[in-house]
Amino acid sequence: MNIVFVIWYSVHQVVMSTSKVRSDVLYRTNRGHMPRNARHAQGKEDRRVGRTRKLLEEALYDLIVEKGYDAVTVQDIIDRANVGRSTFYAHYNDKKQLLFSHFGELEAELTEQQRLVRARTDDPIERVFGFSLAMFRHANQYRRLWSAIVGKQTGTAVLRELQGILEKIVGREILALAQRGSAGVPPLVITRFVVNSLLGMHTWWMDEGSRYSAEDVDRMFRVLTKPSIAAALRPAR
Repeated sequence: MNIVFVIWYSVHQVVMSTSKVRSDVLYRTNRGHMPRNARHAQGKEDRRVGRTRKLLEEALYDLIVEKGYDAVTVQDIIDRANVGRSTFYAHYNDKKQLLFSHFGELEAELTEQQRLVRARTDDPIERVFGFSLAMFRHANQYRRLWSAIVGKQTGTAVLRELQGILEKIVGREILALAQRGSAGVPPLVITRFVVNSLLGMHTWWMDEGSRYSAEDVDRMFRVLTKPSIAAALRPAR
């Protein structure tokens, strides 16, 4: 192992430990025993920050639907959200960061849905799809926004970001399944197949209209992809 890396890592660990000790001394407590008034103040601050970010997100989404992403300025966003410019820049560097900030929350939501399904079923392939209904419901909620960005550079960037999130979620389940035996298809290929199939269904559904519910589309997605996953996980002959 590179000796420079070893030295750097050791120093890094010491610095992190020292920082934690200083933080604990500052509050005369540890992270698990913050004084009640401090917890209350922190909770109020978190809610305030959450409300501000929600206002900015909704303002951006409405403006994208009205005039397109490229035409929207930071001034437009703060005017619509009725917040100051300094408030905007306290949370985001630019409108692009604001647009993509939602994906962290989405990933956490889909991961939690995956965890809940994993706890409810013993079917290993069903666990792969724990996130899918939540994903289609989320897409339906933002249908108007999707219509405003589809086919544009912004839409392509959004899909690429979404693809990365889904590949992490699906990849974990596929890798766990593949490790049980000798899969006939590499896990990465199976993961890409599942994710690209879902994004294909998503794009078709958004373009098709509202004739089908999120539950309908999720059912079709599962019917089409579950047999393929089962076949891909069987050992090669």
